[in-house]
Amino acid sequence: MDVVFVGKIPRRYVEALKRFGFRVSDRIPPEGSAVVVIYGDCEEAAKRGYACFTQEELDGFVKFLFSYV
Repeated sequence: MDVVFVGKIPRRYVEALKRFGFRVSDRIPPEGSAVVVIYGDCEEAAKRGYACFTQEELDGFVKFLFSYV
């Protein structure tokens, strides 16, 4: 199952996420087709039952990914 980051993700993060096999989209995929992480709008993510990353959390996540390369 894919993990899809949804939202207006800064370009510097988009390429990093794709490099590690994550998908990036402007739209939420059909329910049940992927694990969804919404960037920035944690209130909307909570309403829909999705995960959320703030800018600080995404920055930390990308740093974590690169620490294993």
